[in-house]
Amino acid sequence: MREKGTKKLHIYEGWAWREQAPEDKPDWMPETITQANVSKEGIEHLDEL
Repeated sequence: MREKGTKKLHIYEGWAWREQAPEDKPDWMPETITQANVSKEGIEHLDEL
């Protein structure tokens, strides 16, 4: 993601997996849900846009 108005580029790594919903889930929630996680890897400074 490029930070608006700057030359900084934020680098992320993301992943997702499917698992069973918790036992105390609300009625509208399906039996299997998608969980996700994101990790920030760093910031790169761009010379040109």
